[in-house]
Amino acid sequence: MSTRFVPVELGHLNEGRFLEEANEHFELVQAEMVKHLRKHADKAKGAKAKLVLEIEVKCENAEKDEDLFEISAKSKVTLPTAPTSISLAMGGETQDNQLRLFARRSGTTGDTPRQGILATQDGRTIDPETGEEIPDEDAA
Repeated sequence: MSTRFVPVELGHLNEGRFLEEANEHFELVQAEMVKHLRKHADKAKGAKAKLVLEIEVKCENAEKDEDLFEISAKSKVTLPTAPTSISLAMGGETQDNQLRLFARRSGTTGDTPRQGILATQDGRTIDPETGEEIPDEDAA
């Protein structure tokens, strides 16, 4: 081969843009995993992100003296999703006899809705008689 040509390396693909994109995607994976852990704490255990670099080399023609090959290269990122939220509701009927699921006025949690609460998980005070949020006097 002439000295104008060199063996193909990853940095040659798409004049270096493929490797640049792969590095950008790897930086994204790292940043998103740190964000995910900080947001979900212990629920993030086992979360995974994936960066897949796919390179395919294909014979472009069957002519022996041509020796042309097509190289396709792509990177694909898969980021973790929020952990599954599991809470409880109870079945019943509305006043007009429609079957529905029911929850406390403050929303669902992992506890049975029949169990009264004095405060929500984020600290809002709940009236145990009505189940309604008691406005924070400091916020007014």
